Amino acid sequence: MTTSGLSHFVFRHGIDQKKRCASFKIELSEHPEYKVLPGPLMAPLISRLCLKGSDLLFLNAFRWLGRLEGSSFLILVLIAMPLKYIFGQPEAVRVVGMAHGVLFLVYILAANYVAMQLNWSKKVWFLSYVAAVLPLGTFVFEKHHLPKH
Repeated sequence: MTTSGLSHFVFRHGIDQKKRCASFKIELSEHPEYKVLPGPLMAPLISRLCLKGSDLLFLNAFRWLGRLEGSSFLILVLIAMPLKYIFGQPEAVRVVGMAHGVLFLVYILAANYVAMQLNWSKKVWFLSYVAAVLPLGTFVFEKHHLPKH
């Protein structure tokens, strides 16, 4: 088993998690049937186990916030905008637009917090912003850049 992935992960996620990650490394090494990926590829395997409870809770809240923000954007573009411009009912855009605007701002603030807590690279941080302005962006970002459950 290589320690470069574990040490890289522990370094990125703080000294608090070092003991927890180290004990996970020992437990994992006792089970030869587990294949451990080298370097940064190992991080997603142990990220959930090495996050503090509050970080994991906030990460799950961020995941759901992204789903809500992405859904509100799709509702705005696919339902409310056609209602306004095709059927002449601007009320839908006012309501859904306001909800989407609030969710967008909260998503950006939450992305900043999560990025600082998990020491995201500038690239991933930037991609979280780009995801907020693209249709289906938050769903793609969740799939490719957030640790699995």
